[in-house]
Order: sequence, then C-alpha cells, then structure tokens
Amino acid sequence: MAHTVPTVGCTVPSLTHLFFFFFSLSLSLLRGQALDPTSVAMLEATANVSSVVVPGMPEVGGSGEEGVKETFTWLAYGLACVTFVYVTVIIFMRKNIKIAVAVIKESSKAVGHMPLIVTFPLTTLLAVIAMFGYWVWTFGNCYTMGEVVAADLTSAASSVVATGDNYTTAISEYAASPVRDYILWYLIFALFWMNSFLQGIAQMTICGAFASWYWTETDADTGSKSNMYKDKFPVLASLIRTVRYHLGTVALGSLIIAICQMMRFVLGYLDKQSKKAQDKNMLLKCLFKCLGCFLACFERCVKYITRKAYIVTAIKGSGFCSSGMTVFHLLMSHGGIIAVVNTIAGVVILFGKFLIIAVCTIVGYWVFTSFPVFLEGGALHLTQVVLPTILVGFLSWMIADGFLQVYDMGIDTILVSYLFDLKENKAGQYMFSESLANAAGKGGQTRAQAEANAEKKAPDTATETSAKYVAAEPEGDPIFKKKSEAGELI
Repeated sequence: MAHTVPTVGCTVPSLTHLFFFFFSLSLSLLRGQALDPTSVAMLEATANVSSVVVPGMPEVGGSGEEGVKETFTWLAYGLACVTFVYVTVIIFMRKNIKIAVAVIKESSKAVGHMPLIVTFPLTTLLAVIAMFGYWVWTFGNCYTMGEVVAADLTSAASSVVATGDNYTTAISEYAASPVRDYILWYLIFALFWMNSFLQGIAQMTICGAFASWYWTETDADTGSKSNMYKDKFPVLASLIRTVRYHLGTVALGSLIIAICQMMRFVLGYLDKQSKKAQDKNMLLKCLFKCLGCFLACFERCVKYITRKAYIVTAIKGSGFCSSGMTVFHLLMSHGGIIAVVNTIAGVVILFGKFLIIAVCTIVGYWVFTSFPVFLEGGALHLTQVVLPTILVGFLSWMIADGFLQVYDMGIDTILVSYLFDLKENKAGQYMFSESLANAAGKGGQTRAQAEANAEKKAPDTATETSAKYVAAEPEGDPIFKKKSEAGELI
C-alpha cells in the first residue's frame, strides 16, 4: 500500500494570510488604533528617554507622542510597501505558483510510493566515511615519506660508541622526500574528487528513481502509478543504471566540482601564508576577499548546473556536456517557473528542518528531565541537560538536512521532467498527473485521461497513445525486470 506524505498546498495561502495581517496592522497603525493607552504610555516614556540630547550628538526624531506617531507611521508605510510588492508578485506569478505547488505535491506522492528512498543517503554517508578513513591512512603514510641522510648515520654511530644507545633512539631526524609535497597536493585533490564522485552517484541514483516514477504510465482506473511500475526495486534499478551507463557523466561532473573546490583551497592556503602582507596592504586583503567570494559563488553555480545535468542524464540518458547545454536552454526558456519552484521548495524544506529540529529537541529535553535513568541516582545521571539537548538538536539538524535533500532532488527532477513533457509531447500524450495538468492549464490532455476517454467511447477498439520519454526498458537487457507482481515500491 502506498504511503502518504503531507503536501504543501496550504503554504502559499498561509503566507498570503500572513502578509494580509501585516497590511491590516499597517492600516491600524496609520489610523492610530494598534496601541492601547498603556502601550502608548510606555512608548512615550521610551521616546522621552531616547530623546535626551548627548553633547556632541545630533538630536534624532521628535519627543513624546509625536515621536511615537512618526516612528510607527514610517513603520506602517514600510509594511504597506512590502505587502503591495508581495501581493503584486502573487498576482503576476499566480500560474507559476500553482504549478510549483502541484510539482511539490507530485514529489510528495513519489516519496510516498518509494518511502525507503529517504534512507538512501545513509549508504552514501557510510561510503564517504569509509573513503575518508582510507584517505586519512594514505595521507598519513605519504606525509611520513623521507630518508635517513649520511650525517644522521654518522651522528648515530658516534652516539652508540660513546653511550651504548641503540640506533633507534639515536636517529631522531630524517630528510623529507622531495616528491612528498606534490603527492600530498594530489591527495587533497583526490579527496575532493572522490567525495564529489560518491555524492554524484547518490544524486544520479535518486534523480533516476524519481524520473522513472514520473515517466511511468498512470493507471486510468485508479489514477495511481504504483501498480503500473515496472521496477520492483526502483532505487536499486536506478543505482544499477547509474553504475552501468552514467559513471563517466558523474566522473566528469565531479571533476569540475573538485577543480573549483581545489581552487578555493589553494586560495585559502595563499591567504593564510600572506596574512602579514595583507595587514600592511589593504588592497591586497580586499583582493583576496573578492576572489574568495567569487570562487564561492562560482562553485555554487557549478554545483547547481551539475545537479540539473545529472537530472537530464537520468531522464534522457545523454552525456554530461549535452545535458549541461540542455540545462542552460531550460534556464533561459523557463527561468521564471524554475525560480518560483526553487524558492517555494526552499521555504518548505526550511520549515521542515525547523519542525524536525524543534520536535527532536523538545522530546530530547523531556527524556533527559523525565526518565529516571537520567535523574539523580540513575545509571546515566546527568548533572545538566543543556549540552545533551544541544547535541540532540545538532544531530537532528544533520539528519533532517540529509533526508530532506532527497525531497529537494525529487522536486527538481519532477520539475525538469514536467518541462520536458510539456515541450516534447502534445495533447493526449502528457505523462504528468491530472492535478499538475489542471495547474498548468492542460486539464483533460494527459495520457491517462485520453486513454480513459477512448475506452469510454470504444472499449473494444481503444488504441494506446505514445509519449516520447515514457519509462521503458530495453528488450533483452537482463538487468531490468519486465514485470512487478507487487505494487509497492522500495
């Protein structure tokens, strides 16, 4: 049975109501009805205190009731301007906002059909930890590369003759290998590349699972995709496709990201080595700050384009360069809807993180202060609960960030799939759901609805329509399963 995930259809109305509250408050402030007599008296006292003139300082604002009115008048004007801008944006972007909410709902449905996909980041975390442990061991061995010089041997022999010590205690220094520094720089770059490579495999796998879900036909009778899905284990099938067909794409994308990170690392090293020179030259210090900001922004842009390219590769199977060009074309032609979806999704995910952190922290504090094992006389007595509660909040933030990244990638994948569907297919072939079709003004033009209408008109002669990117499996390929006897998705 498919699991359900809460949707966010009420997010935009709630924000709208919040800003209408601000607008009402601003009008009340303008009319002087927002403060009771007690509040006015307190504000007047504050204004009187703040109106004391300090020698050498100019007098700011008025005094008494006039100063209070002037302050809140400007505050009201500011709130009114913010509300006007917000309502204007809502009016002109209402269609894109409806599509954004529908895309987020579709992502929630996909996560509900594949509930275990949110645990996939755990495997990535374990792989990164294993890789980092091996890297530290390799880095430590290479850092100790060196050789014993003749002078050390002569000194050690003299010490043995004079004192009777052994060579191990007598030889205390050795010359570092001349190639050690080059190897260490290579290992640092390798760390960036391997980390980006493992994360790229995870992103490609998750995006592939969401893409397969989107391009699966919807059952015209039930309106669900669970019993039509061809992969019994969609995440595992996506991982196999990634390893078999797309490792080169992931390697190239992760290489570009690693180069950007290495440039920032080298800049940080030069910045640290030139601190004394920067203290004497403000222009040099400003130059390093500007370069650091530029490289940080550039890395973010590269990561964004690379992630979108992974999504295009998961959908179409194209190479990295071709997918990157497709991403640029999408940004140029559909920048508005992409920006709206990313903004709303960012707000929803941020609220989700805050909710998870708040709930986990409150539950952790309740456990630490209520369970006898943590109280005085218990086996795990805590003298104070502040630090353990903070640790619980920090761990909950890390877990929430990792799990909600899957949801974020699902939203991006559904959005890109929707844009491809809208561009490549025509009425009667669209693969998106009816709710997304209604939001886009394409109600009744989906593939499932066309098949249902055809069956109603001529049940015996209904023909199957085709779509360009319908999720299909290559015939004779042993890694794909032809049928799934179970409707549940993993």
